Amino acid sequence: MRPFYLHLVITFIWVMLQGGGIPSLITGWLFGYALLAFFNRFFSARDYLRRHIAFLVFVGVFLRELAYSNYTLARSVLFQSTSELHPGFVEYDVPGLSHFELYLLSQCITLTPGTTTVEVSDDEQRLTVHAFDARDPEALCRSIDQSLKKAILAFTR
Repeated sequence: MRPFYLHLVITFIWVMLQGGGIPSLITGWLFGYALLAFFNRFFSARDYLRRHIAFLVFVGVFLRELAYSNYTLARSVLFQSTSELHPGFVEYDVPGLSHFELYLLSQCITLTPGTTTVEVSDDEQRLTVHAFDARDPEALCRSIDQSLKKAILAFTR
């Protein structure tokens, strides 16, 4: 049985034994996760567990980037003059990403304040990003690579 389906069965049985409800569902999900981790060798659930953890890390990275972007944007708007702001367009290369990974990355870039994905190239190898601060395009691309792209690839591959 595939680990995902086994996890759902364990969760369903737990919810039925506990009488239902959201707390029971969460507890059952965690209990199923713990059972799969404990009996990993028998169910070959290593990749399933790794992807779950990587997804939770991705959510944390995205929330951190969201908070940091909000802080940086608010600080710039409140305390910098307009002559110190350098908005602009940056070409960001994304070779080798699947359609889903490219879509998720472009949406994450757009959801963080101060950056917006403007265009995806026809060959899906490049994003055009508008950045609130585009003084150093290489640093911006490196930042996206090291945070969002790395976290996305950790749970999709």
